[in-house]
Amino acid sequence: METDIIVEGFKKSEAMHGLRYIYMIGDGDSSVYLSVTINVPYGLGVHKVECANHAIKCFRSGLEKITKENAGYSGKHGLTPARIQRICRGMKCAIRQHSSSNDVAALPHDLRNCPHHCFGDHKNCRSSFCKNAGKENEELFEMMPAGLIQAVDTLADRIVSKAAQLIRNKTTNLCENYMSIRCKMDGGKYFNRVQSGSFQHRCIAAALRVQCGPDWIAQVWR
Repeated sequence: METDIIVEGFKKSEAMHGLRYIYMIGDGDSSVYLSVTINVPYGLGVHKVECANHAIKCFRSGLEKITKENAGYSGKHGLTPARIQRICRGMKCAIRQHSSSNDVAALPHDLRNCPHHCFGDHKNCRSSFCKNAGKENEELFEMMPAGLIQAVDTLADRIVSKAAQLIRNKTTNLCENYMSIRCKMDGGKYFNRVQSGSFQHRCIAAALRVQCGPDWIAQVWR
């Protein structure tokens, strides 16, 4: 249903608003974007912008998964919860920093180097990103669990491959906020709201709540 709604919105953009949507913010799911390129008349001109929050969340889930599958990867010199959080925060910081300058070429380097930086290896750090740039730690990888840094680099390569789509530092927060409020309005999947426009009325109420704030009822009444 989500795919059909978005495709319909793209198809009606010219008739309703006199414009074409050139960019689409989405998560890691590529099926919606594929449907837009196939079914929308100008779909081949639409570019996908990756949601930074979803990309970082997916990367974090990957780090947590390998620690569960390999008990030796956790511990003082491995992937502790604090270190996982620091790595993800560093990647988000790199995306935010390079989005202001639109430096697509530099972002992949910092994304790939971020795990090394958080483990204490600053050999490839940039001076603008790290105050210890250039300092080597030869004993670092000897203390780390065998195979850990290779597994982390493999996960990092996935997010590095999306650097061009992440450079804008965009998120789907506005959409997520609306959907959260809409679910509160219609009761989620617990109630049948399809008769007599009940579901549509609640969608409109959620939109008014997002646009006008908590006092939307008073504004509508007036």
